[in-house]
Amino acid sequence: MDARNLGAAARCVVWARPPCGHNVNETGCRPRPSFPDISHCDVRPEDAASQGAALPESYSRGCAIFRKLIQAQQAASATDLNGTIEGRIGLVGADGKAIPCASASVYLLLQPIDIDAIKQKAVKDGAFNPRMAHIAVGYVIASHETQSKLAYAKTKTNAKGQFLFSNLPGDRWYYVTVQALTEQELVSWQIGVYVYPKERVQVFLHNANAALPIYKRE
Repeated sequence: MDARNLGAAARCVVWARPPCGHNVNETGCRPRPSFPDISHCDVRPEDAASQGAALPESYSRGCAIFRKLIQAQQAASATDLNGTIEGRIGLVGADGKAIPCASASVYLLLQPIDIDAIKQKAVKDGAFNPRMAHIAVGYVIASHETQSKLAYAKTKTNAKGQFLFSNLPGDRWYYVTVQALTEQELVSWQIGVYVYPKERVQVFLHNANAALPIYKRE
């Protein structure tokens, strides 16, 4: 995926830390009002007629205008589902060549996992244990709480280490969270990405922006 071919609407993110303190609610996004699907007025002309009431012509016109306003708002909300996050995952080997992370599960979370807390729990006898830290991250990602409350979408990388999330609501934060095993290396990533409406964001996950020190099996 060449950023030169993405056009003016694309933005590339190669290094980011999950932000904090932004004005969001518990779901990780600014609240958006919802509107009911209104297909008729609450008072039907035949009901009023049966009670001997005469409906003015403006009533029917008002109902039609109200329905059109609601339909227009619903259509405008639907057009916000056009954000895109695409990315590539790879590690640079000793020979300087990038090794793609194929078939890695990529999660799009609405709130970040507390990596710092996981690091602290992985510290034993004053020494940091990267293997235990990565195992803890994998456990948190796979937990029922994360899957039910934080995960917005999930996908897998292809043979080239590429992934894609499309039709995303804009004007909110997402957290691209991945754990991958490439040859003898275990790596975890978490990158915060803000997506504007109609925006296409490109993310490259590599050695330098891993969330934890890379664990290499002996």
